[in-house]
Parts: sequence; C-alpha cells; structure tokens
Amino acid sequence: PISCLHRTCYYPTRPIDIVAEILSPDDDMSSVVRKCGYYSDLGIAKIYVFDPVERWAARWDNGTRKLQRIGELKLTNGSILQVPDIFLRFDERLNRRK
Repeated sequence: PISCLHRTCYYPTRPIDIVAEILSPDDDMSSVVRKCGYYSDLGIAKIYVFDPVERWAARWDNGTRKLQRIGELKLTNGSILQVPDIFLRFDERLNRRK
C-alpha cells in the first residue's frame, strides 16, 4: 500500500493487462491523470477511465500521455464493447442489487 491523501491506496506494482479506473464524485482529474501516468510507467498498455455520472469513458494514450474520450473499447480478445452498453449493463447490475 502507498499513502494517499486521506486513505491507504493499493496500486499495481507490476504490469497487468488492463486497468479500469472508475471515477467517484471526489476524484479530481489531475490525480486521475497522475494515476494513469503511473500505470503507464509500469508498462500497462490498456488504461481506461469511466465516469458513471457523466456516462463517458476515456483511454489513456501512452504516446501523448493524455486521456482521449472513446465510444467503444477494443479488448485484447478481439471483442468490441460500446460505452453506452457498458453503462447499461452496469445499471442492470445495480438494479438487481436493490
């Protein structure tokens, strides 16, 4: 664990296939960008950020070191997921828990 402002945070310490960062209301974009840069420096090739409130997704571009909004995710197995469908499935799972 590493120390984050108010809490202990757990980050990967070696490359993994994919990171999906889900924003929470208290996240600020500068810290999200720093996190994505950290993941990129570890060698993680696929880094995605999802905003469940505003309903958007972005992919970290390792070349420009910036987030780029996307409409679909292309997975390593060849599958393509549309961002609106991801949020629809997310909503369905939340509704099942109620």
